[in-house]
Amino acid sequence: MVTNCHQLKMQAEDGKLQLTDTATAETILRLVHPEEKRVEYITTAERIGIEKGIQQGIQQGEQLGIEKARFQAAQEERKFLTKLLNQIMGDITQDTLQKIESSTNEELKAWITKKLSEEPIASR
Repeated sequence: MVTNCHQLKMQAEDGKLQLTDTATAETILRLVHPEEKRVEYITTAERIGIEKGIQQGIQQGEQLGIEKARFQAAQEERKFLTKLLNQIMGDITQDTLQKIESSTNEELKAWITKKLSEEPIASR
């Protein structure tokens, strides 16, 4: 506590100026209630590290959001392509359905394009 207490010259009862220990209200409260936690101070380097960590967390969250949106869009596209292929091909066997479900969206697009080019549009 020596560093938190300072000496100040004050007038004593005899009129002379005497050095007297003084402290701030916070220091006195810490002496009276030492169990209370003090606010910890962080250094500039720690603050920069925390800010970088927060920024990285935000970027990772944004990246996960983008990936989730792409996945959902691909799923919606897949549903549409599968439905379209079902309409073009008519009755689909279980074997063909499994092949459709295990294919990529690009493969589905290629099959649709191929199937559409096989039949003249007027005959549909």
